[in-house]
Amino acid sequence: MKSKNQKLQVKIKQQKVRSPKIQVTKQMTIKIQKVQMKIQAAVIQVMKQVKSKIQNKLQKWLRMLMEYIWHVDSGCSRHMTGLKELLKNFRFIDGDFVSFAGDEKGGKIVGIGDVVPEALTLENVNYVPELCYNLMSVAQVCDKGISFLFNDMECLFLKPEYVVPAEMIMLTAPRQNNTYVLNMKKRQDKR
Repeated sequence: MKSKNQKLQVKIKQQKVRSPKIQVTKQMTIKIQKVQMKIQAAVIQVMKQVKSKIQNKLQKWLRMLMEYIWHVDSGCSRHMTGLKELLKNFRFIDGDFVSFAGDEKGGKIVGIGDVVPEALTLENVNYVPELCYNLMSVAQVCDKGISFLFNDMECLFLKPEYVVPAEMIMLTAPRQNNTYVLNMKKRQDKR
């Protein structure tokens, strides 16, 4: 039979034997955690790079689309774009502040130039950097002698020499300050 002293010595020896194992395990755990943190940081970095590349490609694609897509806007008093590279004969100006639908902040006109695509040349197009799309002013196109016909499917650009037959006109909205205003209260005489 072992004495209390011998039992105590055995316990101390067991603890001494376990102690280095516990210490090695703690060191391994710390090393594993550091490696995990490095891996997480690397994964985050790669994800940021991938996200950045995707965003860059998307922005380039959207800018390419924006070069060709113009919104025909009867409420827009002047042609406007957010793409300076579309404008030929560009010059900086200290223009007015404009607002556009869906954006309470609007933007400032800081330049003007011409857009010369194959379909239709647009002169005096305002450059508003905050604008994310191109707006074609109906009034400004009408100044070139071109008329429009809007229906539920499309907007037709009519040749300058085309005259709408009087019997086909139901109402007219006179032009006022580069927009067309219809008085709904006033009855119009037939032409």
